[in-house]
Amino acid sequence: MRHQRGNAKLNKPWDQRVALLRGQVSTLLLHGHLTTTGARAQEVKRIAERLITRARSGKTHDSREIMKVLYTKDVLYSLKNKVLPAVKNRTNGGYLNEFKVGYRRGDGAVLVRLEVPDFPEE
Repeated sequence: MRHQRGNAKLNKPWDQRVALLRGQVSTLLLHGHLTTTGARAQEVKRIAERLITRARSGKTHDSREIMKVLYTKDVLYSLKNKVLPAVKNRTNGGYLNEFKVGYRRGDGAVLVRLEVPDFPEE
């Protein structure tokens, strides 16, 4: 059964939520790390790992499907030239590391750092 398999609403309307997640996935793949709240991190990790799995095939169709999510071609190049070599030894899934950093000052939300292991520093 597929009960409760949907995405988290993140207290945002659909268009704002999609824009937020696309931006955070792009930042993660471009820079190799991202610090955000726990709920957002779960959704970003879910999307990013699907994109990395698609990018591993190297087919043109998969590149076009990836570009539907990412904003610029710079992020696609970073995905192919930096992220894929960093995760080449991993099996399907589990490409990202997730660390609890602490709590956000102000509202006490849990902060999580997502990062690509062995991402080359600039």
